[in-house]
Amino acid sequence: MDYELLKNGNVKVGEKINNFIVNSTKGIIELEKTQNNILLFSYKEDFYHIAELEIIELQKNKKTFEHLKTEIILMTSGNLLSHYAWIENIKYKTGIEIEFPIIEDRIGEQCRKYGMCSKENNNQILNKAILINQEKIVTGILEYPNTIPRNIYEIIRVLNFQQM
Repeated sequence: MDYELLKNGNVKVGEKINNFIVNSTKGIIELEKTQNNILLFSYKEDFYHIAELEIIELQKNKKTFEHLKTEIILMTSGNLLSHYAWIENIKYKTGIEIEFPIIEDRIGEQCRKYGMCSKENNNQILNKAILINQEKIVTGILEYPNTIPRNIYEIIRVLNFQQM
């Protein structure tokens, strides 16, 4: 990944995603070893109410994503301690256990690389969902300001059509 893309990240539909190896709340994730489709799901920050609503909805639809052979990877700029605390807080408040990995991205490198945080949006994290197929090609991107929750059923609808 070149410096300009890292600085201004902007993946596009049809592009092949470079491999990444990152630490997460579920251990090391190596993109190339993932056999399924991937939903790379960014959010503003841990403990942000809109992100919490979305992630709970993702968890409620876990079986649907499994049926669509899609692994969910959550991403925001932050460290594992914050991610673990937030997951525990959600479980304490709602009884729902979040089972998806959250990438550790202390300095925002991954967020910038995938255009979730770039100079075009004043370095704010966008609510972005990047769909990546089994060949590691970007097949869809949904992007919203971080004040607007994403419709999880729209993501499922897109995945369903991509399976046809």
